[in-house]
Amino acid sequence: MDFSIISWNVRGLGKVEKLGAVRRLIRNEKAKFILIQETKLEQFSPAILRSMGCYQGFNSIFAPAAGSAGGLLSAWRNDFFSVTNIVLDSRFIAIFGKAQGSDLNWGIVNVYGPTIEAEKHEFFRQLLNFIHSHKVAWIVGGDFNAYLCREEKIGMVCNYKTMDIFRNFVNEAQLVDLPMHGGSFTWSSNREIPTFVRLDRFFICEEILVVCHNLNQFLLPNSVSDHNAIALKCEGDGWGPKPFKLFNYMLEVEGFEDLISNSVVAAKRKNGRVGILNILRGAKSDIKAWSKEQKLANRDIISETEADISRLEVECQKSGDCADAWKSLNLLRQKLWELLRREERA
Repeated sequence: MDFSIISWNVRGLGKVEKLGAVRRLIRNEKAKFILIQETKLEQFSPAILRSMGCYQGFNSIFAPAAGSAGGLLSAWRNDFFSVTNIVLDSRFIAIFGKAQGSDLNWGIVNVYGPTIEAEKHEFFRQLLNFIHSHKVAWIVGGDFNAYLCREEKIGMVCNYKTMDIFRNFVNEAQLVDLPMHGGSFTWSSNREIPTFVRLDRFFICEEILVVCHNLNQFLLPNSVSDHNAIALKCEGDGWGPKPFKLFNYMLEVEGFEDLISNSVVAAKRKNGRVGILNILRGAKSDIKAWSKEQKLANRDIISETEADISRLEVECQKSGDCADAWKSLNLLRQKLWELLRREERA
């Protein structure tokens, strides 16, 4: 089997930059199944799904937010997962069916655990009862708003009672906590004196591990949320040419006017008394080549900026002090937002 499932607490899908970040994540990870927490949306439409990069061949289920709090979205490729049943709850979405290449009946659960400590015991009790009531191979992922051990938190006081509740849930559900490659923490307070916690993860049952021998869990680079996305990967599209479009943002990019001037001059030098149609054809060709270079460069810069943010956060996690890196982190996050806005205009 060969697949990638991503989970991300995006902290709101109401901005085009957030939708663009999700779309880029799905594209880069070649995701077959997507678990999104905290959409903060009370309503959802196919247009939002398309804006996320989930075009033809995707299906989805949505649990609305209560006001501006919570909200869950699960989406999947129909050629990867054949759905037989869906269970919708305010704090989790369970999708039942079969994955391509496997005869097992799967249950993929998208979880958003409560932030209030007093509600966590009841939440994990209900989730455990739900898991015990269905005989399927489980993948349970999302933001649990809980951590398993003291080493999964830096800063602030640890809540040992909640840790015990969470560990008991994992043990009684007979789920496996895979090691996470690429980092140790999935959430940051983004403050000068930071707190880092591993709140997001995937749990797997043993039946899944038997059929998916190369299954690994990865921490993905930080983006436009205070949560890192995570990916569960088992590693074992050409759309043809796009039509030419001239966008307003191009006119604002340094060097664009020179590109057009040089294109016109080159066309006249090559053809003498060249007509306007040939000039436009030449300019179109030059703009397409320039636009492709700009887009690829912008994506590279986005990836580099995310990597820089992650690197600085790792340094903070090791030292326990973000005072020196605080200004640099803020500047990098501002830069990332601007780059994502530029990509959305492309």
